[in-house]
This record gives sequence, structure tokens and C-alpha cells, in this order.
Amino acid sequence: KSKSTEESSFSLSIEQLERGFFAEGHNLLYENFSIEQNLEYYFKLDNYNTDEFESFFRLLEIQEPVQKPVKELSLGTKQKIVALLVLLSPKKILILDEPTLGMDSDVKQAFMLALLKTSKILLISSHESEFFTLFDSRYECNSQNIVEVG
Repeated sequence: KSKSTEESSFSLSIEQLERGFFAEGHNLLYENFSIEQNLEYYFKLDNYNTDEFESFFRLLEIQEPVQKPVKELSLGTKQKIVALLVLLSPKKILILDEPTLGMDSDVKQAFMLALLKTSKILLISSHESEFFTLFDSRYECNSQNIVEVG
């Protein structure tokens, strides 16, 4: 049975949103910086969990040299770099817009499963319906309303 957002008890305070991480595609990355420079920049901004850096780097199958400028990367590789930042983020709330766009199927699956192992609140917008069944709550949005489904 579907219910509208007015009937739903889900809400986030401004304080909770300030503890969030928002990633809209690869727009988070600085195109003229290398992969390494981007990662160093974000790691200095917040208390990232770099203990798991190597394992997530391998999980996401990032194969480009870290000295390579972001502007020379494919869309999929840029998404992988953002996915790495997402997985290492210390934020309690992750807001992701099309986080797997351009990724290979096996990497998408690995990324989504790694996300689900975190104890974070995930808000994800995606057209990739294969992942919808992985989540506890799902909402469908259109120009008229937001409806909880499934």
C-alpha cells in the first residue's frame, strides 16, 4: 500500500543535514587536479576513514594512475573516485544522485553492497531499478508528489 509523504514519519532536521555528504555525479571532483590531489583535498576537509582506503580502491577497480588529471578520466572512473569518497566519508547521512552512472555492472554491485554494510542513512536517486530491492524504504518521485513504494 502506498502512502504520501504527508503520512510518512520520515524527516531530517537541519542539524542532521549538516552532518551529510552530498554527491551529484562526478561534479564533486576538480577537473584540473589529479586523482591524488582530489583525494588529499577532501581528506583534509574532514575526518575521512582512510584505514579502508586500499580495500575500497581495489573494490571499485580503480586502475588509473593516481597522478592522472581528472579531466582525462572516463565518466565511469570519475564516478568510482566519488564512490571512494562516499565510502570513506565520516558523514552519517549520504545523499547520492545517480552514484553508479557509467560504472561497470560488477563494480556497481560491489559499491552498493559496500554502502549497505555501513550504518549510514542513504538517500539515493537513481534510474537503475536493479538496486531498488536492496533498500528498506523506497520512494518514487514525480512532478506531482513523492510516494512510498514497496
